[in-house]
Amino acid sequence: MNLRLKAVALATLVFGSMSVSLPGQSSTLFSKAEIDPSRFVAVASPYANGARHQLLILEQVANTRACWSESGSYPTRIDPLLLQYDFTNICGRSTDSNGYSIRMADRDLGVQYSLRVVERGGELRLVGVPLFNRTLPELEIGRTYGVTNGFAKIFLNSGWRMTRRTYNGQAVGHVYLTNDRSLESVVAALPKPTTPTTPTTPTRPVTPRPTQPPTSSRPQPLPPPPNVNPAPVNPAPSRPVFRPGAGDYVVPTIIIEQ
Repeated sequence: MNLRLKAVALATLVFGSMSVSLPGQSSTLFSKAEIDPSRFVAVASPYANGARHQLLILEQVANTRACWSESGSYPTRIDPLLLQYDFTNICGRSTDSNGYSIRMADRDLGVQYSLRVVERGGELRLVGVPLFNRTLPELEIGRTYGVTNGFAKIFLNSGWRMTRRTYNGQAVGHVYLTNDRSLESVVAALPKPTTPTTPTTPTRPVTPRPTQPPTSSRPQPLPPPPNVNPAPVNPAPSRPVFRPGAGDYVVPTIIIEQ
């Protein structure tokens, strides 16, 4: 096949796959059929040496041999027995978006959401992640109730189940992760984000300063105390006092006032 024919063939495959996946056509081209849930299991399948996981859906098509076994809890471990033999016509498996997608309220959301397994909150969770419109919410579909680097069973959350895609009434191998609620109702039920308030800048504490009393209340200085000491008076000169002895004759002194 020359280069031009290869390009035409590739374009046909690309646009053909896009045409069957458009949301407006999925409700008319495709429908869904209920399944026996005991014959299907959603598995967190490890890759990158167990560091990451992806969704794997196994189906028990025939009862010739078991396609998987379950053991333990928190998480429930899956042993993919179909890897030990030729499981043709015995087991079915879906490993990527060609084999599974999300369907809500009978709308195929395969071009709006991809299915991923993420580690969060001490467990592996199956979530639907919006492909292009980042305003759409993430959809949590199931969880493993524990962490492992091996295969683990995914338990679907309430409201979710697996169904099979049908085309013109005929069942095909594609599996839907189905919810009867519409995407719009799920979005409307989400809590509205609150606008964070801008924190106020804390004010510095004011150091109190001692206030000065008003001038009028200050005590006035007292006047100097009066001089209670009298002016010194020059005393009259003292006269010697003659103290007569025994037998002396005392002549009285007469002072005449001028």
